[in-house]
Amino acid sequence: MAEAKKNEAKKTQAESMKETFNKYGKQKNYTYENPDTNEKLDMILNFPGTFRAAEITDSLVGRSMSRNGADYNANLMESVIISPKMDWNYWDEKLADDEKVKTVEIDEGDGTKATYTLTWPGYEIAQRLIDARMDFNDTPQPFIANQGLMDEVIKSDQGKVDYNYWDKHIGMNKVFGEANNFINELISKNGYVDIMDEADTFLGEMVNK
Repeated sequence: MAEAKKNEAKKTQAESMKETFNKYGKQKNYTYENPDTNEKLDMILNFPGTFRAAEITDSLVGRSMSRNGADYNANLMESVIISPKMDWNYWDEKLADDEKVKTVEIDEGDGTKATYTLTWPGYEIAQRLIDARMDFNDTPQPFIANQGLMDEVIKSDQGKVDYNYWDKHIGMNKVFGEANNFINELISKNGYVDIMDEADTFLGEMVNK
């Protein structure tokens, strides 16, 4: 009887120690300060367990060794960043409507100009467009990346923008450059990139402990 009570006490103590470790040893308090506004955001990063961490890590590599930062960051928001709760809508709501559209004019060389409207596609698609720029071995994929820009971001007053469009218009590389800069600028606002990097670093450190 005494031995049973002793064993039960040990079990209770072990469970208590495990809970304490889970609560304090596998979480990190992190404060992000926006360099543009000086606003601070208090966050809690949580280690989701070895199995889930492996799933998250594997999600970074897509089919055919493509980059898959969008799914990876979605998993970080779901399982690692536990406070405040984040998803793609969380980030999209932080951008003002007037930030989400940009107009670019290109001289056609014949006295006329083509007007291109660049439209923000949302954080998730923007991240996928960035992922498409290179494969997982850092090999550039301009054909795939630029196709994504034409599908999701670039509109023209001269007609549908696809690769055939550029047979009759000039300024292709300039428009692609403007579109990439537009995506880079907006996706870097409000701390998205910095916060995902912090969550990624935390997960890596916990896995390698």
